[in-house]
Amino acid sequence: CDSKANEYCQFSKNGCLIYENRPSGCKNFACLWQRQPQIPDKFRPDLLGVMFELPDYCRTYIGHIVPGTLWKQNELVKILIQKINEAGDAVIMYDEITMEQDCYIPDGMVKEDVFKDIDRTLALYKMEGRI
Repeated sequence: CDSKANEYCQFSKNGCLIYENRPSGCKNFACLWQRQPQIPDKFRPDLLGVMFELPDYCRTYIGHIVPGTLWKQNELVKILIQKINEAGDAVIMYDEITMEQDCYIPDGMVKEDVFKDIDRTLALYKMEGRI
């Protein structure tokens, strides 16, 4: 598999087509729904059309949008973003196909803080050899 980070995976079609043979990067990745057992099943990425992640060291959640998903019209997505913002964290919704992003920032935070947070996280990942 030659899929790269932050690019939509060619093997993602209603689930992973190569799940048994997926690369280590995929095996080590855990979306928010997997990491937080208190999140109800209705927020499962395959049902929601968005996979949320919270990278290590980061306070900014990333919502990876499944291509073709009308996520802005999905009330459950709005609820999850609102809950994350109420907890004091930011959300960037990212479309790997169009490269568009929407930023949802809680009170007391500015967009510059979000990008500094992500840059710091990426720098730590590079130091650890993750990317």
